[in-house]
Amino acid sequence: MGTLGYAVARRGLSPVKTIGRQTATIEAHSLNERLDISAGPIELQEIALSVNRMLDRLEQAFTRLSQFSSDLAHDMRTPLANVISSSQITLSRTRTSEEYEILIESNIEECERLQRMTENMLFLARSDNSKQHFKLGEIDCRCELDRLTSYFQGIAEGTGVHFVINGNARILADPTMFRRAVSNLMSNALDHAATGSDIELHTYQSQGYVTVEVTNKGQPIPPEHIEKIFDRFYRINAARHGSAKNTGLGLAIVKSIMESHRGKVDVVSYGDNTTFSLYFPCPA
Repeated sequence: MGTLGYAVARRGLSPVKTIGRQTATIEAHSLNERLDISAGPIELQEIALSVNRMLDRLEQAFTRLSQFSSDLAHDMRTPLANVISSSQITLSRTRTSEEYEILIESNIEECERLQRMTENMLFLARSDNSKQHFKLGEIDCRCELDRLTSYFQGIAEGTGVHFVINGNARILADPTMFRRAVSNLMSNALDHAATGSDIELHTYQSQGYVTVEVTNKGQPIPPEHIEKIFDRFYRINAARHGSAKNTGLGLAIVKSIMESHRGKVDVVSYGDNTTFSLYFPCPA
C-alpha cells in the first residue's frame, strides 16, 4: 500500500518537477523560453501560464533596458569623442589665444549637452521608480501658454514663426511639470516649423479630458516613426539640422509626465500639419 501511495505521489509531482527543471534553465540570455506542461493538470497549466506572462514582461523590460544602455553609450560617446579629438588637435601645436577660446567654447557646448542628457535621464529614472514628487495645483492654461509663448517668441523670430493661442481651460497638474511638457512640445514644433508659419496652441475640454494641442506646419512625420517617436533616444533623423542639441529624450519626458498625471500624449501628422496633444484628466 505504501509503495502504491509513493508511486501515485511521485506521478502527481512529476509535472511540478518538470516546471522546476524548465524554470532553472531560464536565464537573462534565454528569456524567450517559456514553460510547457500542456500535458499536465489544469491547475499547473494556470501556474505555467502566469509564469509565462511574467516572462513576457521581463523579456520586454530587458529588451528595453538593453536598447536604452546601447543608445545611452552611443549618445554619450559622441560628445566625449568631440571634446577629446578637438582638444588633441588643438594641443598638437602652438595656437593663438583666439583658437584656444574657440576650443573652450566648443568643449563647453559639448559638456552642456552631456549635462542636459544626464539631467533628463535622472528625471526619467525617478519617474520610473515613482520617486518624482508632484505638487498638484489648479492651472489656468491660457495664462501659462501666454508666459511660454512670450519666452519662445524671441527664439522664433529668427525664422518668422509666430504663436497663436486659442481656447482656455483649467486643469489640475503640477505647474512645473506642465510647463516642462508643453515647453518640450513647443521646442519640438519650432525645430520642425516651416519658415514664416504659425504654431497653434489650442486648449479645450472634451470627453473627460482637458486637452492641450501644439500644432506646427512643416514636413509630416512618416507613419513608420509615429509609434516610436516617444521612445527614449529615438530620433527620426539623427543627421538632421540641430541633432547635436537634440538628445532624443524630450518627447520621452513628455510621455513620462503625462503618465504620472494619469493622462496621455498623442501625435497626429497629416499633410503639412503635425499636432501633439496632451490629455489631462478633468478634476473630479
